[in-house]
Amino acid sequence: MVHFASVTLFLTQELPMRNIVISFLAVALTACGDKDKPAPGGPDEVKSDARIAAAKLTLDGVGLALETLEVHLNRFPTTDEGLNTLLFQPADAAGERWRGPYIQGKDLKDPWGNEVHYKLLDESSFELTSAGPDGKVGTGDDIVFKGP
Repeated sequence: MVHFASVTLFLTQELPMRNIVISFLAVALTACGDKDKPAPGGPDEVKSDARIAAAKLTLDGVGLALETLEVHLNRFPTTDEGLNTLLFQPADAAGERWRGPYIQGKDLKDPWGNEVHYKLLDESSFELTSAGPDGKVGTGDDIVFKGP
């Protein structure tokens, strides 16, 4: 028998921690690469590739937090509400519906220290963007996640 409290605990506490551990392992493995072969572009290229992989994992983690929030509120945040809804209870989320914070504020930044950008595409999907290495949204090095 599955207890609602157990499922809630799993969604709000255990799952994000598990994703953080998986993210760190993935970044470490990406950064290490194949030790028998030299990196084609040298250490800088490996570091750049690791940051890109870390940015993708960051967006995945923010996406998971948004999907968990959507389960509780029955909606995604508006573009105006943005990712702050993951940290602070919105005015229309009275009672026990909002069970956050769903993520830590530091996890809303990409590996280059830039804020993750959020846009609600329609009532059932959103887009997250990392500005990438150049720090500018709307350029060719942006990293984009569309969910769900």
